[in-house]
Amino acid sequence: MKVQLINSIKKIFQPKIIAIWLPYIILLCLIFNSFLQNTLVASKIKTTFFSYSIFKENVTTEQASSESVNEENLVNIKIPDVADANYWEVIDTSVSPQLPTGIRFDEKEIPDQTVVRWNNYLLGINHERYISHDFGSFLSNYQAKYYSLHSQIRSIRVLNLETGETFDISLTKPIWGDIWEISSQIVNDSYYFGVGGPFGSSLEYKLSLPPQRNSKIVELEHSVGNRIEKKADLYLSKFCYEGCTYFLFDPKNSTTISLDRMNKAVNNRNYERTEEFIGIDSSGRMILNVRKVPTDNQGYQAYFPTEKIIAVSLENEQSSVTILEAADLPETIYRYFMIDEIDKILMFGKSQVYIYDLLQDEFRELAVGKSLISYLNSRELKSNYPAFIKTAELICFERDAEYSINLVDEGYSEGISEECNLASEEKSIEQMFESLDLPDNYKLLFIPRKFETYKEIRGIPQSEVPEDAEVIK
Repeated sequence: MKVQLINSIKKIFQPKIIAIWLPYIILLCLIFNSFLQNTLVASKIKTTFFSYSIFKENVTTEQASSESVNEENLVNIKIPDVADANYWEVIDTSVSPQLPTGIRFDEKEIPDQTVVRWNNYLLGINHERYISHDFGSFLSNYQAKYYSLHSQIRSIRVLNLETGETFDISLTKPIWGDIWEISSQIVNDSYYFGVGGPFGSSLEYKLSLPPQRNSKIVELEHSVGNRIEKKADLYLSKFCYEGCTYFLFDPKNSTTISLDRMNKAVNNRNYERTEEFIGIDSSGRMILNVRKVPTDNQGYQAYFPTEKIIAVSLENEQSSVTILEAADLPETIYRYFMIDEIDKILMFGKSQVYIYDLLQDEFRELAVGKSLISYLNSRELKSNYPAFIKTAELICFERDAEYSINLVDEGYSEGISEECNLASEEKSIEQMFESLDLPDNYKLLFIPRKFETYKEIRGIPQSEVPEDAEVIK
């Protein structure tokens, strides 16, 4: 009998038998554990419904009283807040009362990226606001519910400046969520727009122009960056966030091709790059400084001698043409500057400033002031880029004394330049609105707006309730 019992136990604990029964055993354990968690609290002793009935004589009156006090001290609260959602709206002052057009942008948005003009049409993104909620208990012992301001975009607003007619063009699917940035722009006869979060906006939607009531908004298969620029006969799209990444953009089919060589050349955080981006000429070629980077480079961006200056086709980055060899340079050159599509390279030498004319293939010395000569002779030039701002024609430098160089007429000036200051300053909302060049009857009106937001916390002790909180049921 004993032997039979032992054999039976051995059979039960065979691997195959255990494999069959193990899931059921685990499931029973989970159910039992869940059952145990359904407890009543008596003082600091947790008991199940069954064990409570068995051991309830051990629960003193004092413990029950303590439990009641603890339950009364736990409350639900609401902490109110207010979110600003002020906006500007274009209004028509030719009628009385003044007529809102529905073309608007939030106070914190950049208007010239949210409202654009194409011929006699004004297009704006319908940025609607709403209160949304989500749950959270991160680093908290209490259940919390947050009501915050979110955004949604369901349509594009169109205003015909000639007739005053307005209409909306709806998206197939609304865009919604925590939208940080909105951008839009016109490229040829297409309107591109998109939104984004903390890493910037992306152009992901396209509308063919002119806009009609029955026009369709197309969601692109891939984003085309957050800005598109025309260089000569080519289009470059870029996505910028702590540095820019560039693409060759095809406006016919709204596709992009990564410009890998250009992206490496513009990346000044790559301390070992051998090619340094200077600018783009009027033919749409990328001008690069090919540098001699020492093998013992210590990992910082410093001056490296020029090996040659080359031009690279953006349509075929593998194709390059040598413009200048190091031996062709008039002296040691520490810095190169260009304004895109102006065929001149500004060069800072050891003791002089030069312009190299790409079209005429010649160097010209510039007559500059003592302030700049002093700077050229300083050691600082070898290790740091001078702070500069570009305008349509000027390269403006800021040091102890400000000075600027005009690449078109090749003039030099010292002192405060109004044009340089305007380029360095952020445009006001009124200035950006004026750039739309609207008829005089269209004005900009500021509309203040606030949304009530709040946070709900449940089960918080009375002693921890903030002063501005409201106790709720």
